[in-house]
Amino acid sequence: MSDTSTSKDQFELVSTLADEWRLTPQAIYQWIAQGRIPAYKLGRRTLIKRSDAQRFLEESATIAVAKAA
Repeated sequence: MSDTSTSKDQFELVSTLADEWRLTPQAIYQWIAQGRIPAYKLGRRTLIKRSDAQRFLEESATIAVAKAA
């Protein structure tokens, strides 16, 4: 069988994204609660699609640049 998954199909744990973004998991959970990042519960784990996380970062960067101008 060949691996047909792409990065947009991957899910990440909140803790993994927090490590990558150098944030606390609580910050990410807060954005989830605010509806800024869609997330999925699987048992006790909270998962975020890699593509949703990337979109959030891009939108956040766009807002930061607009505020700086």
